Amino acid sequence: MGIKGFIQDKITWPLVKAALKRKLEDKKMRAWLSGYKAYIAGAGVILTAVAAYANNTMDLSEMITAIFTGLGIMGLRAGIAKINNGK
Repeated sequence: MGIKGFIQDKITWPLVKAALKRKLEDKKMRAWLSGYKAYIAGAGVILTAVAAYANNTMDLSEMITAIFTGLGIMGLRAGIAKINNGK
């Protein structure tokens, strides 16, 4: 086995296998996240609003507005899912 065979067997192939495995894991993660991204974003908006209110950087009316925005994001996603599942 020459240097070319060594590079292909010991260096290149493990890198290719690792890249293919990572690509498969990315596909699994994207498939899992496909229905939950809007819910995660809405929950993040709500948690951020509560944390900002607790730190006195946001007043009550702004927090309530942000909470309704987060709930609106989640409600919009649920409505779209309901429409798409009805087809």
